[in-house]
Amino acid sequence: GFTKPPVKSGAVFNVGDCVQHKVFGKGMVMKAEKMGNDTMLEIAFDKAGTKTLMANYCSNMKKI
Repeated sequence: GFTKPPVKSGAVFNVGDCVQHKVFGKGMVMKAEKMGNDTMLEIAFDKAGTKTLMANYCSNMKKI
């Protein structure tokens, strides 16, 4: 069997960006740390608290 490659969002997120996530809702990027060909994002969501996400897997999140 083959595994599906990650769906890249194509968006570049920076510290201070306001974002909207389909599951976690509205939040703000607090930290963006480059890791190889990806970026680790620390995002403070209004209702879901602080989450750490990888940018390449954020196809369900957009800048607002």
